[in-house]
Amino acid sequence: MTRRPGAKAHPQDGAAAVLLLALTPALLALAGLVLDGGSALAARQRSADLAEQAPRAGVNRLDTSALRATGAAALDPTAAPAAACRYVHTVEPDAACTAMLLATPTGQAVGVHVRTSTPTVLLGLIGVNTLHTDGAATAQAVIGIRTALPSPWRLAVPGRH
Repeated sequence: MTRRPGAKAHPQDGAAAVLLLALTPALLALAGLVLDGGSALAARQRSADLAEQAPRAGVNRLDTSALRATGAAALDPTAAPAAACRYVHTVEPDAACTAMLLATPTGQAVGVHVRTSTPTVLLGLIGVNTLHTDGAATAQAVIGIRTALPSPWRLAVPGRH
């Protein structure tokens, strides 16, 4: 819209441009939260998945001499945590891993804590360049089947009590 020569300027001329300039950083920050927030949720799930799988790799490292001697599921104290962190670093080379052998009332377990870093896309514009996510899990070493299975002769047979 053009103004006639000599016409007075309206007091609200340019107000939309000022409003747009004021809201642009807020809208970019909101878009960054949506985009990078989705990436953070996916990274947190990935950390949890790594943390759940790594102790399983660790409890596969049984101390075979102790197993043969006692029949109990004893873990190799150095190989089990090392195998758990080796799994983490194989799947996610930049992840930090802490694994330890735990004593539980029902036997030994491997506990793992995983920390991953995810670079941000838009939140870097406001100074947040990396998001860190953590996951932790344990797995216990067991031998054989631990649940009671029904015996074939205990199954209900029609006509029998």
